[in-house]
Amino acid sequence: TNGTNGTNSTNGTSADVVASSATPTDMTTTTAARSSTTAEGEVPLFGSEKCRETCPEVTADLRDGDWKQTGECSCHCKKYRPHIVMLLVNSMGFNDFLDSSDVSVGWPFLKSVLPQAIRINSSYVEAGSAPSRAAFLTGRWPRHLDWAASPRLANEATEAEGWSPMNVSRHRQLGSTTGAFAQVGERTIAEKLNAVGYKSYAVGKWQAGGVSWKMTPGGRGFSRFYGSYDEASDYVKHCDMQGHYDLHYEETEQFEANGSWRFRRPYHYFPSGKDVVGKHVNSLFEAKAKQFIEDHEAKYKGVPMFLYYAPMTFQEPLQAPTWTAGNCTFEGFGSAANSNRQTFCRMATSLDRSIQELASTLRGSFLGDNWVMVVASDSGGSASHKGSGGSNWPLRGSRGEVWEGGIRTRALIFGSHPELEAATSRNQTRL
Repeated sequence: TNGTNGTNSTNGTSADVVASSATPTDMTTTTAARSSTTAEGEVPLFGSEKCRETCPEVTADLRDGDWKQTGECSCHCKKYRPHIVMLLVNSMGFNDFLDSSDVSVGWPFLKSVLPQAIRINSSYVEAGSAPSRAAFLTGRWPRHLDWAASPRLANEATEAEGWSPMNVSRHRQLGSTTGAFAQVGERTIAEKLNAVGYKSYAVGKWQAGGVSWKMTPGGRGFSRFYGSYDEASDYVKHCDMQGHYDLHYEETEQFEANGSWRFRRPYHYFPSGKDVVGKHVNSLFEAKAKQFIEDHEAKYKGVPMFLYYAPMTFQEPLQAPTWTAGNCTFEGFGSAANSNRQTFCRMATSLDRSIQELASTLRGSFLGDNWVMVVASDSGGSASHKGSGGSNWPLRGSRGEVWEGGIRTRALIFGSHPELEAATSRNQTRL
C-alpha cells in the first residue's frame, strides 16, 4: 500500500504505472521474453502459444506514446493494460478471510477460485482505514500526506468556481476530511492510470476528503462515483454518525446528467427514495459497480477500466443483509457472546456474493479481455472495539494498534490474465 521513503510510487513514467500490473513473481518471464528478439528485431510478447502477434521491442517512447492508442501494438496493450478492480475491504482482519478458523464458511466463491488465484499471507497496511486509503490512492506514506492535520478549506477562488459541495455544512465538511489526505495537488492512481488510457470509477467508502469538489472522487480522477464521503454510515439509513445523509453520486463525464450540464464541477445528487433508503448499502454498491462496468463497455469499448471498489463491510456497527439470516448458523455462533461474530460471518457471505457478481459481470462484459481483481483490507480487524466482530488470531492487537494484528492482513489476486494464468505461485500462499 505504501510508497518508499516518502516518494510517490506513481511519480515515475506512465510505463512504470502500467508495467506494475504484472505480478513481481512473474517479472522474470517478461524480461526473458523481451530479451529474445526475432530476425526482424521484434519481440514475441508471450511466445507462440500465448500471442502469435509480434510487436516492436518495448521502449520508453513506445510506452509513453503507442500504448495510449487503442489497437496500436495491441499485443502489448492487452498485456500491460488489463481491466483492474481494486477491492479494498474495511477492517478485514488476519483471521477474517479465507483461512479463518471460524468464518471461512462465509467465503464460498473466493474459496472456489483459489486454484487460479494467488494468496498473499502478509499484506501490511496502516493501523487505520483513512491513512491506508490515502496511501493506496497516492502511493505515498501517509505521514507525508498531512492526513491527520486540519483540513485545508477551499479558498475564495475555488469557492467562486463552484467547487464547494452543495448542501454540505461546514461541520460536515470538516467531518468528511479529518483523517484524510488534504492536499489538493496530490496525484492519485486514477489520474496516473487515466494518463495511459484508462477510465477510472469508484464505488463505496471514500474517506479521503470532501472539503471541496477537488477532494472528492470526481476531483481525484474518477469519472463516476457512488458511495459515502465519510468513514462510517448506517448500512440501511445511509446517515453518518452525526445524522447527515451520506450517500452520493457524482460524475465528471456524461452518463446520467442531462445534456444541459456543462461539468464546470462534477454532476452530483443524493441517491434516495424507496429503492435506496432501507436497502442494505452493500447491495446498492454491488448493483452500481455492475452498472459502471456495463456502461463502460458500452461507451468505451476497447478502453481499459480501473474500478476502485470499497464496500462498507465490517465497519461498525455491524449490519448484515436480511437474506443472510440462514447463513453461519453452525455451532459456536449460538451464544450471545458470539452474536457479533455471527453477524460478521453473514456480512462476509454477502461480500463474497458481491465479488462473485462482479467477476461474472467482468467476464460477460469484457469477453476476451484481460482483467485482474485484487481483494485486500485497509487495516487489521476490529477485535477489541465495542460491537465489532473481527479477529486477528493468532496475532496480537487490533485495528488502531501497531501490533501485528493491527497492520498485518491477507489478500487475494485472481482474474483472467496471461501472466497470472502462467504464474507458478497460483494456488499458493505467498509470504
